[in-house]
Amino acid sequence: MPPFAELGGIVVDETFRQLGVGAALLTSAEAWAAGVGCTMFRVRSNALRTESHKFYERMGYTASKSQRIYDKELSGG
Repeated sequence: MPPFAELGGIVVDETFRQLGVGAALLTSAEAWAAGVGCTMFRVRSNALRTESHKFYERMGYTASKSQRIYDKELSGG
């Protein structure tokens, strides 16, 4: 696998969405990654955050993986 950087996600306060803040942050992170020799940039986004999926797709990203997380509550320790 080529060297890559990974971003856990971007969250922009609802008041400031659609103003280019997320795009500026993502573009800056991509530039940093390219500057340190990464040839791929990966972003993680919760499956429920469908609006963010549209944002990443507009920014040129394609979905490459889907996964589930399973939790189980355990009694006392």
